[in-house]
Parts: sequence; C-alpha cells; structure tokens
Amino acid sequence: MIDPQRQFAGARLLVVDDADISAELAAEMLQNLDVTCVVASEGSAALAILAVDSNFDGILLDCEMPDMDGYATAQAIRAMAGLADVPILAMTGHTTPEDMPHILESGMNARLQRLSTELNLWIRPRAVAASAGS
Repeated sequence: MIDPQRQFAGARLLVVDDADISAELAAEMLQNLDVTCVVASEGSAALAILAVDSNFDGILLDCEMPDMDGYATAQAIRAMAGLADVPILAMTGHTTPEDMPHILESGMNARLQRLSTELNLWIRPRAVAASAGS
C-alpha cells in the first residue's frame, strides 16, 4: 500500500519560475519527496521543453513572469498535443480569492497552497500507475 503522503513519489514535474531562488527551493523540496524535476526559467522555455519532451506528470507554474506570464503559458500548454489534461498548479504568493477564476480560466487546475496536499490531489506518477496495472 502506498503511503498517502507519498503517493506522488516517483513523479516527474516541470517547474516553471523566473525567480531562481523560488525554482531552486521548489525543486529541492520536490526532490526530498522523491519527485524528479525539470526547471524552466520562463514560459517560453517551458514550451520549448514540452515541445520535445511532454512526459511530465504535472507542471508547477509561476503566474507572474516577465516574458510570458503563467496564464498565457498555461493556455499555450493546453493547446499542445497530448497536454490537455496534464495537471498544472499555479505557484504564486500574490493570489487572492478573486484571482482563482483567472487561474482556472487559463487552464490551470488549482493554486499551489500546501505542496504535499496539492500533489496528493493532482499528481499520479505514470511509472507507478503503469506498474500497478500490470
């Protein structure tokens, strides 16, 4: 039986954040939870990564980035082949309840509030799911 606090262990996530320290902190926290991370420093970099490698169990996406904000990035991701259903969680410290409709309308699933809680709700590692089904 998988520990419910660790059911996302083995997942592969794309972390998109223009603030180096935020991206590093998120990646370190995720790695401590046995999650593999790929980091992109901006929306266009995330789209370039996804164009050649879309094998991610989820995406953590900063909403406020200079080149392409998280809302536009989420919309572009949703338009990419095979990524319509990948969980996208908004990462931002400035979101108010009034911002939630904008987050959802852009194609994101939720706002990241508590890392392990949101991962438990949204992330299912494909490798673990595939081995459980065999």
